[in-house]
Amino acid sequence: MSIDKRSGILSSAARLGISLTSLMESKVLLFANEFETERVWLMRMALRLLVAVAALALACSFAGAWLVYLLWDWNHTLALLAPALLFLALGFAAWNSMLALAESKPAAFDETCEELRRDRAALTAFFAPGHD
Repeated sequence: MSIDKRSGILSSAARLGISLTSLMESKVLLFANEFETERVWLMRMALRLLVAVAALALACSFAGAWLVYLLWDWNHTLALLAPALLFLALGFAAWNSMLALAESKPAAFDETCEELRRDRAALTAFFAPGHD
């Protein structure tokens, strides 16, 4: 369909429709890109968490067994309590580290929301009374 270049209400409405369609297309593409970025980030975090938990569980098991073996003849209570306290401290440190990492990430879809705010401000300024 050809749009008439003359100034008229129908051609203005058609140009407005084309502009709005183009604007929405770019916003949907931006949203899709951010959604994919979020998905990849979450998958990486989940994989890293799984590997870390598995490795730490094995390390804790072997370290605990070694510490119990090392201290058994000296003091039975200390031999059993020392690894438990050590692993408790390591668990709290790992938990705090994971929380700090999760909080350092910007909010999801921040770029899309910021683009929409700028578009709304531009359209508000354009349609404000006194605009040429």
